[in-house]
Amino acid sequence: GAEELLVMPTVSGELVFVNDGTTITAWDQFTLAERWRINPAAAEDPAARGGARRPGMLAQPSYRGWALNPTDVATIAVKGRTAVAATGRALSGSRDGDTRISAVDTQTGRLKWSVELGHLDPVLADAVVRGPLAIDEGVVVVGARKALAERRLLSLVLVGLDLETGSTIWVRPLGSSGM
Repeated sequence: GAEELLVMPTVSGELVFVNDGTTITAWDQFTLAERWRINPAAAEDPAARGGARRPGMLAQPSYRGWALNPTDVATIAVKGRTAVAATGRALSGSRDGDTRISAVDTQTGRLKWSVELGHLDPVLADAVVRGPLAIDEGVVVVGARKALAERRLLSLVLVGLDLETGSTIWVRPLGSSGM
């Protein structure tokens, strides 16, 4: 049996979208018949899957045995014909598996773009997506967290990605704190 079901479906039009951390699936809202399913990692690069740890995967920070950050729920944001999701399983302080942000066509399930935060900007090296994605005015707003264990520093950044291309529009630091 499942111990944790950490997904939150999104309803848009006649479709229900689910991001399970590995695949993005669209279901008919009324019949729950699967319309399409895509594994963004396999669709972009068949060799990208695997159990290797990726940048940004740090040990879980804790204080007296209490986790500092709860696990995020896997979500998906939808605007028009584009659905955007951060894949990978969110862990406290990291993401496990495929850690990209991917956009798919809501009607066909075709992959539009897929990006790794660390490849967008040097400031985002080792950063991991935290919290749900938001879409506004053609911009995908991504919250990211970066833990620099050697400096005992935790920083939070907001990133704006173009909804159509996935390219970086802006990167804004929100703040930092000692760990």
